[in-house]
Amino acid sequence: MKQIIHLYGASGSGTSTIGKKICDELGYRFMDTDDYFWMPTNPRFTTKREKNERLRLMREDIKVFENVVISGSLVDWGDELIPLFTLVIRVVTDTDIRIDRLHKREYRSIDMRSKAKHDDWQQLLSCHQIIIDGAKDLDDNFDALKQEIDFIQILD
Repeated sequence: MKQIIHLYGASGSGTSTIGKKICDELGYRFMDTDDYFWMPTNPRFTTKREKNERLRLMREDIKVFENVVISGSLVDWGDELIPLFTLVIRVVTDTDIRIDRLHKREYRSIDMRSKAKHDDWQQLLSCHQIIIDGAKDLDDNFDALKQEIDFIQILD
């Protein structure tokens, strides 16, 4: 069965790093929500795509690939994708660690996504969900997630 894993968390929490690790190890396709939310511009992240266009592009890519990892926030625009998810992973990381990571990336402005918004959005999810600590070792997090992914595949 097609696996669609969604990782979300505040900026700098580690969703992309963990998502890419899953893809590298298991052969899934990596999809970053920023690539759909924002138009390709220089500088980046200056022009939003229309919501319907974002969703259309995401659905097309989900359809093409057998297994995908979607990394990033879908809060306030991606609710219609929720029924497609087979596993959702919330990455929670201490604020000081996230800010340090973001500064190291030289972001000009730091997006401090609302924990309350993520808490509310999480209530909409009906698939298997887990929460991981994005500050933990990447390989340890992957090993724990691999067990969850294997478990979900057994249920199918």
